[in-house]
Amino acid sequence: MNRWMLAPAAVLAAVLALAQPAQAATSAEWKEEFDKVVETLKLRHPDPFTRIGEREFDRRVEAFYHDLPQASEEQRAVRALQLVAALDDGHTFLEIAGDQFDDWYPVRLYQFTDGVFVVSAHKSHADLAGAQILEIAGRPVAEVLADTRTLEPADNSLGALEDVFSVSNAGLMKGLGYVEADGTLRLKVKRANGKVANVRLEALKGSSTMEWRNRNEVFGVGFGEYADWISAYKGLGADAFRKPDPTRPPHLVYRRHFVAVPLPDKDAYYIQANYMSDAPDETMEQFFRRALKEVDALKPRRLIVDWRYNRGGDGSKVRAIIHEFIKREDAPPWKELYVLSGRRTFSAGVNALDAFKEHVDASWVGEPAGAPFKHAGNAETLAFPKTGLQLTFSTVWHAGSGGVTRNEEPYTPVDVPAQFSSEDYRLGRDPAVDAILSGQEMRALPVIAETDGAAAVRKAYDERRARFSTLAWWKPADMITMNSTGYRLLEAGERDAALEVFRINTEIYPDSWYVWDSLGEAQISTGDKARGVESYRRSLTLNPANAAARKIVAEADSAAH
Repeated sequence: MNRWMLAPAAVLAAVLALAQPAQAATSAEWKEEFDKVVETLKLRHPDPFTRIGEREFDRRVEAFYHDLPQASEEQRAVRALQLVAALDDGHTFLEIAGDQFDDWYPVRLYQFTDGVFVVSAHKSHADLAGAQILEIAGRPVAEVLADTRTLEPADNSLGALEDVFSVSNAGLMKGLGYVEADGTLRLKVKRANGKVANVRLEALKGSSTMEWRNRNEVFGVGFGEYADWISAYKGLGADAFRKPDPTRPPHLVYRRHFVAVPLPDKDAYYIQANYMSDAPDETMEQFFRRALKEVDALKPRRLIVDWRYNRGGDGSKVRAIIHEFIKREDAPPWKELYVLSGRRTFSAGVNALDAFKEHVDASWVGEPAGAPFKHAGNAETLAFPKTGLQLTFSTVWHAGSGGVTRNEEPYTPVDVPAQFSSEDYRLGRDPAVDAILSGQEMRALPVIAETDGAAAVRKAYDERRARFSTLAWWKPADMITMNSTGYRLLEAGERDAALEVFRINTEIYPDSWYVWDSLGEAQISTGDKARGVESYRRSLTLNPANAAARKIVAEADSAAH
């Protein structure tokens, strides 16, 4: 079970209140309490040094202690956060209480495919909603974000893209050296109307906690009321997204717990789950049961289940949710099932993806989640009152339910990438949902092969490879799933489709002896012995221990002589 990475807001506020230092801590007190941080990580974290070696970590800690006497309080905080963030575990991080860290700049940022933009602005700077950030403190925004991301741990590169929260905190930005002498943050922006301007932001008082990062992006940062925040989408106030509005695009109908949106004119049904937690008037289990009963009645061609905005919560809820899908597997009321994920999908949200991957046949669209199936979690929190430090740390590994190969992957699967541009966001377009609803080919390659045959799966693969091959995290299909599909097609007498699936699998995974072995078997079984032997020969080269391949190649070579 994967519990929320952060405590509920009220509990967290209480913890931070206890951690609030009465006065600035001395260097000795910083060392005393950070020693306890290090001790906790080494004793309680299941494996803290998978991404950074323990010796390197200890070396950095000693350098931190050496620099403490000369560092300001903000610089000390930055160094401490960087040390814990270096573990690259999204559930293990530091926060800090204190007057220096209660001040927030009135913008929330997001990195789209075309740059970094303000997705939510405080009403005092409403004109910045939708603006592109070009520079911060006179330096390119990419350079500054590379610095701020050293404060925030990430399990993979998609999780790192999500980590732009520290830019909004005045104390942390001061510790990094980006704040002006008067406390303002200097930005160069391109407004939504295309005009470039220089802006100075004053920080406003709020809370030390970054609990707000678990809220959806429309809801701003750590101060003010929901109504005070203006979204880049049509300038709507954030409070608008706390009430369902079916006139908005499906992904923007509602941004609280969960929502179901029937789309009969598109022969589709959309489900969005934003938190792994119950709503005040309905449990998550009740919601999914109700939504899928409606799906049973409507029998839509396309069912879309959207986890892109789910930062986690109570992982124990996954079992009941996935059961609702499993019990329909023999006669699903939908023809096409799409699972959507994204960089914000995290913690128990990733556990939900893992359950879908293990138990449900679906096509995966969007981005990989912000953590892999195998990740640390079940976080606990400790407060250190002299410095104001608060350590949140993982206590267990979640190994994932798939095989070893899948669980070692840094990214969750995506069949068809679909990433937001700033214009998509501003206009309410959804590159995943819109493409599915418009009838674009968004199904997984195995689904296409079994439904439409060899030519269709080859066409889809070639088109996707041309469009998405530059994305380091993208793989066109899962190796094991493709192999299983090939054998099912072979057994069903669909020889052309089976051979095409096996061939594509060797193109995706050319260094796998396993896929060449399967292609060779399929080729020989369909009468193409010469090509089959060559495929086995390739498999044997990659794995000299493949006894079956060695026997077939030896027999072929003997017959040739």
